[in-house]
Amino acid sequence: MSSTGKCAGCQNKITNRQFMCCCSCKLKYDLDCATISEKTFISLDKERKAVWICHACKNRQPKSDNQNTPIRGNTMYSEGCMEKETEELASNLNVKVRAKSNRREVSLLPATIEEIGDLLDNKLSDTSPIFRKLRLTILEDIKTIISQEINLALNEFKTELTQATDFLAAEQADLKVKVEQKDKEIKDLQTQTLKLKKEVYTLHGRLSTIEKISRDNNLEINGIQEKASEDLFGLFHNLCNTINSPIADSDIRACRRVAKMDQSSSRPRSVLVTLTSPRIRDRILEAVNKFNKTQSGKLNSKHLNIDGATNKIYVSEHISPDCKALFREARRVGKEKNFKFIWVKRGNVYARKVEGATPVLIKNIDCLVNLV
Repeated sequence: MSSTGKCAGCQNKITNRQFMCCCSCKLKYDLDCATISEKTFISLDKERKAVWICHACKNRQPKSDNQNTPIRGNTMYSEGCMEKETEELASNLNVKVRAKSNRREVSLLPATIEEIGDLLDNKLSDTSPIFRKLRLTILEDIKTIISQEINLALNEFKTELTQATDFLAAEQADLKVKVEQKDKEIKDLQTQTLKLKKEVYTLHGRLSTIEKISRDNNLEINGIQEKASEDLFGLFHNLCNTINSPIADSDIRACRRVAKMDQSSSRPRSVLVTLTSPRIRDRILEAVNKFNKTQSGKLNSKHLNIDGATNKIYVSEHISPDCKALFREARRVGKEKNFKFIWVKRGNVYARKVEGATPVLIKNIDCLVNLV
């Protein structure tokens, strides 16, 4: 046998003399492709190697009935030897024997456990072509399975992502519609708010006017100490006589004390007097101012013969709570800006920096910012 050539199975170059040559197709096979261990190859003689048939040729042989095949013994002979004995027997008997096919199958001895182990070691070694092919096949299968799983996962992810984006797009569209509706509602509410503010401002002005008109006939007296049994009508008559402006009972509609704005204050409650006309109210206020200017001491409880400690008595217009708050703030700002006169007349607050200067009407808190 030649040591040159390629293996018909794995197409690798044969570099040694351990190979088998098929007696039918004359192709060469290394021991791995011939599925013969090295130990078995060494145990085969030349005759058995000469009649060896490869697997491809063996598979192409026609199948025959083997019912009359005698039971083989432990020692097996090759078909080549049996054929030789048959030909010798036929020549002795002068019988012509029909030639059989060239295709013969080597009848090997039963494999031992060691031979099977060597064969498995050869087939499963890292340098074995079969093992390499098996490994490549497994790698390709793994790659195919992984690729299929990845593609399946990607398709599922794309489907879920598409559904999610569609859902978000729908939600965004609904949200956009709701935002536009709310924006329109906000603009409408802003318009209504501005309108309501104007109406409130107008109503507040009208209410202030009504409050001023309702208080035109009233006088507010502060500083008179409270007693369990007091004659407010008599006290008011006494006050009017003291300032030289007597008044008839018919000109007085009511005389009463009113609740304090600040309940924690220790000052006595104010006395509210309702007269029949604003003209009488203005006459009494002018008389009080004239009395305070001409007398050495301003109007107090001693002038009215009221027992107890001496308290100053203040007579003023009955103004609304808003006007009182504006008057109080005007006095604070006027003091900071050196205004000499701050007063209330007919429900309006006025300021004058020096005597003889033009009075300034203070309509609201904003006017105090520009007060100079």
